[in-house]
Amino acid sequence: MTELLLAQRAPTRIELDLSATAFMNSGGLAVLVQLQRLAAPRGIEVALVDPPPAVVRPLQLSGLWHRFPIEGAGAAGA
Repeated sequence: MTELLLAQRAPTRIELDLSATAFMNSGGLAVLVQLQRLAAPRGIEVALVDPPPAVVRPLQLSGLWHRFPIEGAGAAGA
């Protein structure tokens, strides 16, 4: 992912399909935050696609929910 973000022709948006994620702990949250911190200065949006409750709940409890655009079914948890 880092290589993609640092490429000359980096994308303007990255969509992470999280629909198959069964568990999210603080390590997973840290990866998402680090990815966003690397992407933001380059004008790249990091969107979470179809996050299940196992992802939505930790994001909400940690206060990180509003830092990411949410697409699909998980958006209803906002």
